[in-house]
Amino acid sequence: MNRILLQKPIRSFTKKKFWTTTMAMLLFFMVLGTLKVQAQMPITLNSPVGNTTPNLAPTYTSLASFLTALNAVTSMTGDVSVFAGTGTETAPPKGFTIGSPSLNAANSAGRLITISGNGATSVINAGLGTSSSAATPDGMVKLVGANYILFQGFILNDNNTTGAAMMEYGIGLFKESITDGCNGNEISSNKINLNRANVFAASGPMIGGSTGIIMVNSTFGAASTALIPTSAAGANSSNIIYSNTIRGGMHGLNLTGYADPTAPYTFADKQNVVGFSGFPNIIENFGTDGAAQPVSYGIIARNQFDVKIEYNNINNNNGTGVNHLYNLNGIEVSGTIATNPTITNNNIKLQSAAVNYQVNGIVNASGAGSTVNINFNTIQLGSPFGTSGQRGILNASIPTTLNINNNTIEGITGLPISGTGE
Repeated sequence: MNRILLQKPIRSFTKKKFWTTTMAMLLFFMVLGTLKVQAQMPITLNSPVGNTTPNLAPTYTSLASFLTALNAVTSMTGDVSVFAGTGTETAPPKGFTIGSPSLNAANSAGRLITISGNGATSVINAGLGTSSSAATPDGMVKLVGANYILFQGFILNDNNTTGAAMMEYGIGLFKESITDGCNGNEISSNKINLNRANVFAASGPMIGGSTGIIMVNSTFGAASTALIPTSAAGANSSNIIYSNTIRGGMHGLNLTGYADPTAPYTFADKQNVVGFSGFPNIIENFGTDGAAQPVSYGIIARNQFDVKIEYNNINNNNGTGVNHLYNLNGIEVSGTIATNPTITNNNIKLQSAAVNYQVNGIVNASGAGSTVNINFNTIQLGSPFGTSGQRGILNASIPTTLNINNNTIEGITGLPISGTGE
């Protein structure tokens, strides 16, 4: 008889080992399933491969890898168009970047770069923010001196809830330098969800708290420091922002430009458009009922020459928001230059729970020499506890021409207006 000596005896099967193995397998498949659900967005190039130098690839496994390749482009001979499929990506704390000195120079001739999500399942989640300072803001997507970018059809979520982790912006347009601003871009059909608990203070071109879309006269690296552009290319001009849905946060949109001291304001931000007929921006559930006291805006445009704000729907509490506790303005335009604002066909509904604070549907504080048009807007106000000014339309400047016509101003059923006002 042969004898077989086993170096390690075979262990008997036990119930404990069975459950350990089973749980490990379940955990493995749960993790695998989670990774599948949160897969990165695949990117498909729809335009010809040879339109750029270096050539862009036909496909990319993620938005991040595509943007790295795009920002390395040094020349363009035609338009670029890409489509993002279903997937979820987490942005860096400061946001994905579109724009670089080489790409901006290559695209200054008006070649359109279209970056499209599918509108429902192309999701960008905020990373974990690193700063509550507006000088180095956290966000999800930023254009830096980029030109002729069409960015559309994405869902952007800030799921952070505390402190510095929260975002200061959803989509930001910054300047690369005093000679390189963002020009000819379109931001459309995106859904941006922010946290209204972000009430941190700001200075310079930035605005305190969290804002859905910002366009500011600063570089990203020093966002609180205003620039003095030295060329028209150093302005943020001819950008169109439309058909976006912005929910939460402290403000919907903030556009802050350079106060060029001399007409014809060559270096000022010019001819930016916020909303247009059939394609309104929807701005909802912004403002706070917290202990801090920030002013809240649906849309604010400062030092914007020939700005148009039209066909937007602004409602700070559609039933799932809060009645703001402090100063609340639906739309405000201001500046030391002749901003020539056109504010028409907007629907504004504001609800306040504040005492000794103001509620204003539209505020005009544009610079001397402006031609101001505020027409065909519908404004509803509700402020049952207010003892300060409640105004449908407030003109706080002396423009050259002031047209205020065919506006409808009324209260909100079940939420009366109290205090002073006109």
